[in-house]
Order: sequence, then structure tokens, then C-alpha cells
Amino acid sequence: MKQSVLILVFAAAWYLSGAASAMDRYYVVELTARSGEVSFETLTAEKYETLMKEVETERRMGLKARALAEKEWRTSETTARVPFPPVPDRTARMKGTFDSMEKAKAKATQFEEDLYAKKERDAEREREREKLLNRSKEQAGRMAEKERIRQRLEKDALRLYEQKLQELLTPAEAEPKEAAGGEKPAADAEPARAEPLQPE
Repeated sequence: MKQSVLILVFAAAWYLSGAASAMDRYYVVELTARSGEVSFETLTAEKYETLMKEVETERRMGLKARALAEKEWRTSETTARVPFPPVPDRTARMKGTFDSMEKAKAKATQFEEDLYAKKERDAEREREREKLLNRSKEQAGRMAEKERIRQRLEKDALRLYEQKLQELLTPAEAEPKEAAGGEKPAADAEPARAEPLQPE
């Protein structure tokens, strides 16, 4: 009997020490926003678990949010003839675990510096490519205008998608408070008018 009790005590101590050890871990996470921006965060185990649950919930609700956003996009006279731009999911990828916050922050800083260096190399390659293409000022102007319109449409689509996603995640907060005598929230402004892209 005593031997069985000792085994149970040691087993409980081992389990609790393992759980405590897991909670003492610190995570470096690569976050990719829906806009495509990448950042690196250092999180405790608890915050890491919360973040992953949030990302998974957003992923599950994403298809419905896209459908609602696309429906509204098609009914707006300013964007009815423009395809709804793709909106990627927000993602979180664990890049490493560490036994101290200082080590985790140091690694996150290294990742950020590597990312910055890559962006600089990519920008330099793009500048060299533009030189080789040797576009006229008129061609360059048309390309710049197309890019400006594309970015504006993507921002409008992202805003609309995030609005629909938020309504799905917090339906109670999204409902107008007319029953309580409050005023119905004003409708969001329509997406910016997009001129049709003309082929070169």
C-alpha cells in the first residue's frame, strides 16, 4: 500500500514539474498579417496558446466572412464590375522555444534583421529589373497608376473582409441597438471607386 502511494506521489510530482516546465517556455512566433506584413513576436506559453486559438477560429470563420464580403462587394455600384481581390488568412508559425524571455527576444530580433536584409536585397533586384526593362516615362506612369489602383482595391477588400469577420466573431456587438432606443450605427463608407484597368 505504501509503495503504491509513493508511486502516485512521484507520478504527480513528475506531471506537475513537466507542466510547470512547459509553462516556463517562451515562444518566438512569425506572424503574417492579412496585408502580407510579417513580424516576429515573443510570447509566453499562455499567450501562445491564446493566439493559436484565435488564428484557428479566424480560419474557420474565414470562408463565411469572405462570402459575405464578396456579396456586398458585388452589390456596390463602385466595385460591382471589379473581381473581389483575394484576402489571405492571418497566420502564426512557431519559430522556436526558449527557456528565457531574453533568449526569445534575441532570436526574434535576429529574425527581424534577416527579414529586413531580405527586403533590401529584393528591392535592389527590382530596381535592377526596372533598369533593364527601360520603360518610357509614359509606360512607367501607367504601371504606377495600375499599381496604385490594385493596392487601393486590396485595402478596400481587406477592410470589408475584416468587418464581416468581426461581425461573425462578435455577433452581439454587431447588432444595432434599436430595441434599446439607440440609433442604428451608420453604414460604413463604400469602397473607393475603382477605374477599370486598361491593357497596355
